[in-house]
Amino acid sequence: VVMRTRPAPRVLPGPCHGSFQRRHPLERHATAAMGTACCTEMEHGKVRENLSGGSSPHHDTNMKDENGLKEPKQPVAADAAAAQAERMREEEIAEKQLQAAARIQANFRGVKARENVSQLRGNTVVQNSEDPDLKDIDLGNISLQTKPCRAEPKAEAALSPRTLAAFNSKPMRDR
Repeated sequence: VVMRTRPAPRVLPGPCHGSFQRRHPLERHATAAMGTACCTEMEHGKVRENLSGGSSPHHDTNMKDENGLKEPKQPVAADAAAAQAERMREEEIAEKQLQAAARIQANFRGVKARENVSQLRGNTVVQNSEDPDLKDIDLGNISLQTKPCRAEPKAEAALSPRTLAAFNSKPMRDR
């Protein structure tokens, strides 16, 4: 049985300030994974910029611009005012969006309501013919009311003869 093995990777100087990296002989250049730290930035397995005591020669935690001055910081009150102004702008935008959505919905509902009414009008059949039973009714004596009439009933019209006959009849047990 013949087993083929890959040749051991050669150790070549890498781009990391004279450090050595292992790479495959067929690779033309050293590749680094995104997010990996430079070998000189590591101390006991941790990136030096995260350590409070040591300072890295490459990344100073107190970075200064080209003029040698630190970046100016805004006062705390200015940050609070800016944050409040941003919140107010966001609230105004959200309110405008809600109003626009309400207008769109109202417009859509109005269109649907108009379509329904037009469909109902198209389906409604109106018949104009006189009812022979209503010929004797005088329309001048009729009035429409929205509430029941609470006027005192007349004594003679309070009970109909049919109602009186029902009260004057014999009880069920005597029938």
